[in-house]
Parts: sequence; structure tokens; C-alpha cells
Amino acid sequence: MKALLMTGLLALGALGTAVAQETQFIAADDRAETRLCLTAVTESWRSMDRTLNHSGYRLMQVSRELKCNDIPVAVFAAQYNEDPRMAKHLAKFSRDTIKQEVEITDLTAMAGQVRIEGH
Repeated sequence: MKALLMTGLLALGALGTAVAQETQFIAADDRAETRLCLTAVTESWRSMDRTLNHSGYRLMQVSRELKCNDIPVAVFAAQYNEDPRMAKHLAKFSRDTIKQEVEITDLTAMAGQVRIEGH
């Protein structure tokens, strides 16, 4: 029974990864804010620091003010980035609450393209 449960969990994890990888994030424009939003959902927190350095923004400013598709950047990262460290990094100065509880997500709804716009 343990082996069957573990196999089922591994298969479910592989399915989640496969579906998540099918999601394409497309920048709506070439503004620095949009690049920051795209980095928040597709890259590591270290990449975010590099993107911040090139953008002229500071982490505190981005954490408090940047919205991606009308969602605060830390919440947006928590929703779409597989690495929870990105949301934690962005939430350092955020005034928004990041959900830490477990949620069931319809993975098929995430497949396809997501157009990102930062402001």
C-alpha cells in the first residue's frame, strides 16, 4: 500500500510539472515593470535581484508597489512560480499577505498562455 501511494504521488507530481511547463508567460510590452513581473513567475529569486539591478528599482519599492496583471507581485509569484523562495523574497517588504496554506489547484486551467503586464 505504501509503494502504491508513493507511486501515485510521484505520478501526480510529474503530471503537475508537465502541465506547469506548458504554461507560457508572454510579456505584453517591453517595460521594466513587465520584465520584473515575468522574472517573478519564471525565474529564481537571484535572477530577480539581477533584474532589479538593471531596472533601476529597489526590492522594497517593487514589493510594495508593483502589480502584475492587477495582482501584487509577491502574490503573483506565489500563485505562478514553482519556487516558493521567490514569493518569500518579494514579500519581505510587501504589505500583502501571502497564503501559506495548501490549496488544490486545477492544473489544467494553468496550461496555455498567460499574458503579463506590470504597472
